[in-house]
Amino acid sequence: YVPGYRLAAHLVAQHLGLDLGQYVPKLTLAFMACFAGRRLWQMLWKGLSRLCTATISFSQKDEAYNHILFWMARHKPVIPVNRFVGDTEYHSADDEDGEEEDETTLVQPPVSEHDDWRKTIARLQRSFIRLQHDAGNHYYWYCGRLIRTTSIPGEGNQQGLLRLTILGGGQALLKKFAYEAQAIWREHIKNFTLIFTNTHRWGCDYRDRATRRKPRALSTVVMDEVPKTAFLKDVQAYLHLKTRAWYNTRGIPYRRGYLLHGPPGTGKTSLCFAAAGYFSLPLYTLNLAMEELTDNGLTRLFNQLPQRCIVLIEDVDCVGISQDRAMDSTKSASDSITLSGLLNVLDGVAAREGHILMMTTNHIENLDEALTRHGRIDMKIEYGYAGTSSIKDLFMCIYSTVEGESSPSPVSTETLENAVREFASLVPSGELSGAEIQGYLLKHKNCYQSAIDGVTAWLKETETIREKRRK
Repeated sequence: YVPGYRLAAHLVAQHLGLDLGQYVPKLTLAFMACFAGRRLWQMLWKGLSRLCTATISFSQKDEAYNHILFWMARHKPVIPVNRFVGDTEYHSADDEDGEEEDETTLVQPPVSEHDDWRKTIARLQRSFIRLQHDAGNHYYWYCGRLIRTTSIPGEGNQQGLLRLTILGGGQALLKKFAYEAQAIWREHIKNFTLIFTNTHRWGCDYRDRATRRKPRALSTVVMDEVPKTAFLKDVQAYLHLKTRAWYNTRGIPYRRGYLLHGPPGTGKTSLCFAAAGYFSLPLYTLNLAMEELTDNGLTRLFNQLPQRCIVLIEDVDCVGISQDRAMDSTKSASDSITLSGLLNVLDGVAAREGHILMMTTNHIENLDEALTRHGRIDMKIEYGYAGTSSIKDLFMCIYSTVEGESSPSPVSTETLENAVREFASLVPSGELSGAEIQGYLLKHKNCYQSAIDGVTAWLKETETIREKRRK
């Protein structure tokens, strides 16, 4: 019995002159045949897919996820894409997407100095749109085979997925594709230093998009050459291909830790960033003061580190880790970071190996001895206020001609060397930080003579601060 069948049959017979009873069995059979055919086709397609295709999936936090997205953005799909996801960003001089801008806006000759300044500011403030393919299926040709990419967005705390399916290929071809995407990405970012920061997403994780910065030359890091050279040689020896095997055969954990300590503004963080560029290593900065970060989250962050990277923990004395470990017993792993939790991720039984740990502090006396002992910290580099040699280096860094500079300095080398000696003789040694001296020189960056002439007035302004440091 079908509700409403009689009424429907009556209306059809009255208006169309058809006997619905004659057609119902035929329609039912046709419907059942379509349904069975569809199910049969699905089963057949599923079986053929298993035999003729290979599939691999990458989660959004996986490094390969961004590699493949980058590959997709640089290759033309088989079926033109007309649906995109836009991401608005502000233009950065270090961003690789600058080449997509209209070149005419970059090479127009300035009408005047002020007009050029206004154009530059307007260009830097202009945002641009980064386009990515919308979620769904997209098809590409690769090595004569058809590849389907399926983007599955995440919801809430769920991570997104990127699924690759290749027709007529197997595991080897999928690996080749992933490695090729990685190689294209590496070639693209080889002239940048990648900086990753931790974020409270999917628990505790690193941001899926790294900040890219032009590497800083080690020559611009102003510090005594003896500790700088010793540090570079130590890192270079640690990164040598045979070093890990040497550590393993002797049962020594393959780790290296450095503690940079000294007054603020003396260049501790600068050395970390410059070292990352010099050794072509990604830089992972850990913000231990993040409210949501716990011991469990910290363990997760360290477990995600690649084997070759620099881990930077700035101002480790200011993140609420007490010098007294007794209070740790009252804290839970789900409350916040404890000293014991930090020590465990640094050199616990299950601690990761292969990375370089760099910590900075303004007050080394506030750190627990367990944190700074040998095995966790292998080298301590003390920073002080700028000496005469550092003062000269800062002056030369500001006023000398840098390689690739569009407008070289008209000042001769001999004149500049005389100016360096004069400036260094006026500025007292060991009383001012490198940041303070650099800040003063930047006010006179276009005229070294005005910097020399203004030293006396500047020293009077800083007399109170320098007096406290002399005590």
